[in-house]
Amino acid sequence: MEDLTPIGCAPNLRRLVLSNTDTMDLVPLSGLRRLEELWLDYTRVSDLNPISSLTSLTELVLRGTPVRDILPLLELTRLRRLGLARTLVSDIEPLETLTELEHLDLYLTKVIDLLPLSGLARLREFDVTGLGIADKQLAWLREKLPQCTIYND
Repeated sequence: MEDLTPIGCAPNLRRLVLSNTDTMDLVPLSGLRRLEELWLDYTRVSDLNPISSLTSLTELVLRGTPVRDILPLLELTRLRRLGLARTLVSDIEPLETLTELEHLDLYLTKVIDLLPLSGLARLREFDVTGLGIADKQLAWLREKLPQCTIYND
């Protein structure tokens, strides 16, 4: 599905799965203020600016997309689950504001610094498999987030 214009006319939509489609332009979704779950895995989406105002989102899956910049997620403070596996993301500093985050998937991203995650007290599990994160950094993070299960190589 390339043209999302008809979906933009469904303001009460709460869950939307567009996985494995040719979706690239999210502008038609920008008015879906009640949307809670959005699955965009394995799409052509790279620009997240159009969904930056979807503050009801609790789950966002971007696995396998060409997304690099997650700064537009800064205001999505209700997010509890975020899937960034196999994206081009390298800077996760914007995640510092996502204090409700419980599950985070960074599998095979470009992330090398996990420091921004240290204040996410509700984080229960995240995957850093394939990142080559130093054991010292992982040990430090495990100390900061003792309740969190960290999956790695």
